Amino acid sequence: MSYLTAIDTGIEKIISKPLISITCIILIGFLIRIYFTPWNLPTNSFDSIILMIEALEYSNGDFSGWSNRFLWPLVLSAFYLIFNFENNFDYMNLLRILSITISVSTIPVVYFIAKKYVDIKYAILATLFFAIEPNLIENSIFGMTEPLFILLGSISFY
Repeated sequence: MSYLTAIDTGIEKIISKPLISITCIILIGFLIRIYFTPWNLPTNSFDSIILMIEALEYSNGDFSGWSNRFLWPLVLSAFYLIFNFENNFDYMNLLRILSITISVSTIPVVYFIAKKYVDIKYAILATLFFAIEPNLIENSIFGMTEPLFILLGSISFY
């Protein structure tokens, strides 16, 4: 029975300070995404290359290739104006960093949504499952549009 009481006291400590738990989950999610990001490869997705090219065109003032997926390249072009790299490889890494940052910033929003529907300990667990979900990690390290879509959708749902 001492193991069960130790587990219960550990869970109570986690529940009593959810800010620390969410901060740890954010850190774990960020470190997992950074660890699995292929920094030495140009990309794993042709869609992210197209999005990067469109963002570079927008940052140079060329809006002739305006498409229906303009939001993510428009956000990227604002950052591409700030940073002036010599090659496209660095722009792709910046795209990955922004995508990872947006993906990780969705974690607290998921916690607030889960807290509205379930108890705090289950909300923390749901947040952990969201942070370590492999498909979401994969989409964020490829530089796809899904992290921005998930963040905006989660904020609108909240």
